[in-house]
Amino acid sequence: MRTQCNVSYRGISSYIIAKDFKFKTLGREMVRIGFLIDLPFRIRLGELYRHQLKFRGREYDIILHNKFLIPEVTEFYPKISQAVKDESLYTDALVIVRNPQIVLETIEKLQAWTKEEGDEKLLDHVASDYYKDERNIREALNHFIIAYSMAIKDARGFRRLSDRDFLKLLRWKIAIFCPANMELTEDHYMTIFKRYKGTNILYMGEGFGEMHDVPIAETKMHIDNHLKEQEDFIHFEIAFEAKTKMLAGDYIGALLLAVAAFEGAHAAFVQNELGSRLPAEIKASTEDFLKELGMTLCNQFTPFLLLSEDERPPKELILKAGKGLKYRNEIMHSLRNRGGEYRIRNRTVGEISEAYSAVLKVYDFYVEALRKRFAKRAEQEVPVT
Repeated sequence: MRTQCNVSYRGISSYIIAKDFKFKTLGREMVRIGFLIDLPFRIRLGELYRHQLKFRGREYDIILHNKFLIPEVTEFYPKISQAVKDESLYTDALVIVRNPQIVLETIEKLQAWTKEEGDEKLLDHVASDYYKDERNIREALNHFIIAYSMAIKDARGFRRLSDRDFLKLLRWKIAIFCPANMELTEDHYMTIFKRYKGTNILYMGEGFGEMHDVPIAETKMHIDNHLKEQEDFIHFEIAFEAKTKMLAGDYIGALLLAVAAFEGAHAAFVQNELGSRLPAEIKASTEDFLKELGMTLCNQFTPFLLLSEDERPPKELILKAGKGLKYRNEIMHSLRNRGGEYRIRNRTVGEISEAYSAVLKVYDFYVEALRKRFAKRAEQEVPVT
């Protein structure tokens, strides 16, 4: 493949063309769009890592590059400043969408393009189509980040990238023209990372999470499992947001999101459980069950009605999670005490943190119970040979 880059007034854009590629025969499936982003944290998956995923009906390649391999040796950390010099310990991410939203008019312009028209003209043809996939590419990357965080069981230092983050960290927009069945190699990716260098983000310290590399094969398997779960259930994303809020010191925001994740996981479990038990004609009443009973009573009743003894949270933990629901109601309903003060303002950081922790622990019980149900169902559906 050969590459050509160009800096235009619209921002930084470039293209990559496969060897002997003929634009006259170009079809939509021969165009891919990539965004190169400087992540503000390290994804600990070695020097070069690639993950293919499907997200909301589209196919993505996420390629991650770290300039340094970091072993799990504590003696390495004091030497980081000297070792990295001007380089960053954080990860560069290249996100490629294989089936971008390229309109027919753009395809026709690309088919008619010739070398004599110049690089700027080629970039002009695809410039208007970049923005159509920008949000989807950002969300696909966030989808992966959450699954990775869950796979390594550590949310420290990570966060979803907002629109503002994405625009600030975006270094290159890259149009890739190649046969539909062509796979880029590790050498191609390394060439891209070296050619399109971004700005360095300084190492922020151990308070932002561990930095050493993790076992790649095992972690990749867990990432794939979590990506599938996230497609099926939204509460994983909300729980991740709750943890990042807590780590950032936003205790109220963390508690609210933790309760939202708890309610989501509980609702998914109840819908699945009642849906498998009730006659078909009254399955619609599962939503009524949740609405009419309310989460405060559900927290007390559901564990004893629908969870087996080995799946059930301890009674003490259920009561502590109830405080989280109580505090959430104090916030959402602007409840005041007799002196006219908002009740939540009389809660200590310790009380809110303890309630937050209890809520997420009970949340985990429902997540595991739901996983157990789906695993059992999958076993039953496997044909016996």
